[in-house]
Amino acid sequence: MQLDDMRKALRTAIETDEPPIADGPAAVFTTARRIRTRQRLVTVAAGVATLGLLAGVVSVLGLGRTDDVQPAVPVPQVAPASASPSPSPSTAGGCPCPTGEPAAAKVLAALKALLPTGSAVSQPVSQDGFAEVVITDRLGRTKVMVNVQPAFGQGGKPGGGDLRDIFTCEGRSGWAQRGTTCTERVLDDGTRMVVTEGPETTGHDRIVQRTVDLLRPDGVRVAVTAYNAVKPKGNTPTRQVPVLTLAQLEVMATSPRWPV
Repeated sequence: MQLDDMRKALRTAIETDEPPIADGPAAVFTTARRIRTRQRLVTVAAGVATLGLLAGVVSVLGLGRTDDVQPAVPVPQVAPASASPSPSPSTAGGCPCPTGEPAAAKVLAALKALLPTGSAVSQPVSQDGFAEVVITDRLGRTKVMVNVQPAFGQGGKPGGGDLRDIFTCEGRSGWAQRGTTCTERVLDDGTRMVVTEGPETTGHDRIVQRTVDLLRPDGVRVAVTAYNAVKPKGNTPTRQVPVLTLAQLEVMATSPRWPV
């Protein structure tokens, strides 16, 4: 390559703030070495920046952590679930999730306090607005869960209908499994209550699900559910029926003990 050709190629590679190339072979080769050194430094810096970015992503996502993380727990549904096996806590019956759910520890403490005296309780799980435990007796194990949503009644009109419509048996007839019994009533204080018993709502026919779901006049929703299984989605019962009766679940759901 001729000297003029090298000078032309170097001008193409030079940054706009690079000083002009002087005449003579020595100047040309000096400029070439300077550009090569700068490019090496840029390459190294880019590699370091990339590693730093990757480290930040790992830190944010918690990749590489080995500590146990509690799985998301399902919300007792009042409308067909759009995801399985654990619908997002941000939805319930198509309604935007209310903010300000009571603290996990308070919900779990209330659930334990409302269980029958002497219950053998294990496997507690809780998050804001939700808690569950397993009760063991001589006939097997029962999972009990509760969902407390203080502002559920302020969520608008899910599915284009009145929010109160989903607290009727007719409003649930489209998604309840065959064999499910349902009763509804309005309590003296205006609380709307729906009580259901039947196969687990996503179709596991060996699992018996009992639910008392209510909406108070102040917009608070409390749903208490009991299963004759520890893992309802696995369709493997651990008891013939849940240890808690519907009457017991009603007492629990209507208790003023729930934090809101």
